[in-house]
Amino acid sequence: MSKTRRALGVFDKVLGFIEEPFTYLGIILVLMLVGVAFSRYFLKYPTPFEEEVSLLLNLWMVCLGMSIALRTGDHINTPILYDKIVARKRIGRIYRVLIYLVSIGFSALMLYFIYLKFPILTKGRTEYMRFPYAVYYSGLIIAFSFMILRYTIKIVVTLTGETQ
Repeated sequence: MSKTRRALGVFDKVLGFIEEPFTYLGIILVLMLVGVAFSRYFLKYPTPFEEEVSLLLNLWMVCLGMSIALRTGDHINTPILYDKIVARKRIGRIYRVLIYLVSIGFSALMLYFIYLKFPILTKGRTEYMRFPYAVYYSGLIIAFSFMILRYTIKIVVTLTGETQ
């Protein structure tokens, strides 16, 4: 096993360790919404905080889910075009690297715009739970940073010809 493969494996495991707790957010979100519905319709006690918490959980779940889906290979692709191009070794590599570079560029552009707007977006707090808005929008920063790291790993693996 080469040094590159070992380093990528360690880096991938570190990112996976950070992402792992966020895979349970969907279960927490569903349980919370069922509890809120029960509380509202059967106990006649509405919970005003549920919208804020569900938005927070959903945002973090979707954002970090992007990176998890990329790691596991579950992202959407176009199989008709992809299968025909990737079947050829050299053109397939160029195609994959080009797609990865476009994805890195998009993620970097999103990070740039979030960075520009972050002071404006993070002023204030939510209405009921008084969460700072930075808690919501920092999920975007982490998610796009992870995407850049994941696509960089994919580029290195593709160019070195090693399997991940």
